[in-house]
Amino acid sequence: ATSRAMFAIDPETNTTRWVYRGGVIPHSAIAMKDGRVFFLESKDTQSTQGRVDLATMRNSGLQLVSLDAASGREVWREELTNVKWEHSVYLSCSQDAIILIGSHNENEQNRYSIGVYDADRGAHRWSAEHNNNRAGIGGDHGEQVHHPVVFDDFVVAEPLIYDLASGDVIDPTQRNGFSIRSRSGCGTISG
Repeated sequence: ATSRAMFAIDPETNTTRWVYRGGVIPHSAIAMKDGRVFFLESKDTQSTQGRVDLATMRNSGLQLVSLDAASGREVWREELTNVKWEHSVYLSCSQDAIILIGSHNENEQNRYSIGVYDADRGAHRWSAEHNNNRAGIGGDHGEQVHHPVVFDDFVVAEPLIYDLASGDVIDPTQRNGFSIRSRSGCGTISG
C-alpha cells in the first residue's frame, strides 16, 4: 500500500503538527530515528491512491527523503538511480545509516539489491546485490519479500550478512555462532 501524504499529531493536544504532501510513499519504506523521518518517495503524479507497483514508482523517479520529525521541514532529498526493485522494498535505520533493500528477478534468479545511505546528508555509502537463498524464481511464495534485520553494526539480508559501515560480507561463524540456514516458505526473519 502507498500514501501521498504524511503527518504528525501532537499527542498532548491531539492537533495536527504538520502535513507533508508529495509523490507516492510506499508504507514499507518509512522509518524514524533521532528526530528524523526517512522515506522513499516516487515522483509519480498519475497514481492517486492505494497500490502503486514498484515499476511505476521506479520509472517515475525515486528519491530518499528526510524530514525533521518535529516540524515536517525537509532536511534533505537524494535522487536514487539504477534501482532494480520490482517485488518489494524496505527501509530501515541503524546508527547513522539508512538501509534500503528490495528484490527483483534477473537471469531466472530472485535477487536482492541493498543500498546504504548517510542519515545526516543522504549521501550514498555502498551498494550490493546477492541471490536469494533458493535457486530459480516462482518457487516458494515468500522468496521476494525477505526484509532485512539490522543489528548494531551489521545487516542480515538473507542469505548474507553485511558490515553496515563498509558493505563487506561477514562470515556468520565470526558472529558468535550466528548462522543463516537455507529455508523455504513465506516466513521472514525478525530481530
